[in-house]
Amino acid sequence: MSGAAEVDAYPEIARAIAEGFGQDREPDDRCATETVGPDDQASRLRTLVAEAASPSMPAVPASVERPLQTTGARLANPVPMPAPDAAPAPVVAIASGKGGVGKSTIALNIATASRRACTLVDLDLGTANLDVMCGLSPSARMDTELFDIERPDLRRIIVRTPHGFGLIPGAAGIATAANLGPLQRRRLLSAVQALGTAGETVIADLGAGIGPSVVETVAAADLGIIVTTPDPAAIADAYAIIKCVVQQRGDTRPLRLGLVVTMVSGRAEARAAHSRIDRVCRRFLGGTVPMLGMVRRDARVVQAARRREPILAGRSFGPAARDLRSLAALIEALAPVRGRADSPSAHANP
Repeated sequence: MSGAAEVDAYPEIARAIAEGFGQDREPDDRCATETVGPDDQASRLRTLVAEAASPSMPAVPASVERPLQTTGARLANPVPMPAPDAAPAPVVAIASGKGGVGKSTIALNIATASRRACTLVDLDLGTANLDVMCGLSPSARMDTELFDIERPDLRRIIVRTPHGFGLIPGAAGIATAANLGPLQRRRLLSAVQALGTAGETVIADLGAGIGPSVVETVAAADLGIIVTTPDPAAIADAYAIIKCVVQQRGDTRPLRLGLVVTMVSGRAEARAAHSRIDRVCRRFLGGTVPMLGMVRRDARVVQAARRREPILAGRSFGPAARDLRSLAALIEALAPVRGRADSPSAHANP
């Protein structure tokens, strides 16, 4: 496990992920949980990120230096968790606040490099394109199952890829798929969590932003990965999705979140971006988000996308390929062998 992922701090990362994102005090009133307009929310996020980057920012209180169990504010209607025996494979949810940061590239290449049996689910509802990135033309997509009158069965539309994993193609160009109601979202989440068997991994590539499907899936996942670039807008949006996920959490399991920084020149730039987000999370949400790794800028990523294949397909070289291999190995080590095995109790399925 060599490369650019933070493997030199693996014990600390593993401990932070296992203990989960914590909150032991009320958030700062500038980041409170009351309803605010989109303009106010955007203004607050930019203010917080600017303050986090300032060297004059006060030191982090000792009381929030460690990750704790999540006990903070939650949304009124959290998504019910499925029974543990209905979800044997862990779900790794990959999300980003801003589009265009390389989230799908990470999901695709983690699935390609996985040593476990793996199912990649395209949950970018309405504008899915992982099948294009894999060079496939599936005959059935998720929209054929989304509106099943009983419950969607995603196993019926799994496509085997040339890269060793199964792909569940998402819906593309279907407006109703991008605007699912609460019951449809719960059914879809349950269908994702029912995939696979113990020893396998389910990777969910989510759409960008803080829509309900994105937030609910990350909150219910065994491991959530937030992807950002050093761009200030991407950092602000990454904090936004972390904040929404912390509020959404609907059970007492530790909330396992980690950050990946893409399109960087090297480790120093990646760590600086992570520090800005982590300091804001510590200050206003009372929890820490460990950095899982980085993906350096590399023209080979664009070339692989144009060939419609993962950069890790075959013999691939270059900084991005090394970073992605290292990241895939780290995530595989962090993901549990069995999904939701530590869930305290079974909630009623929708």
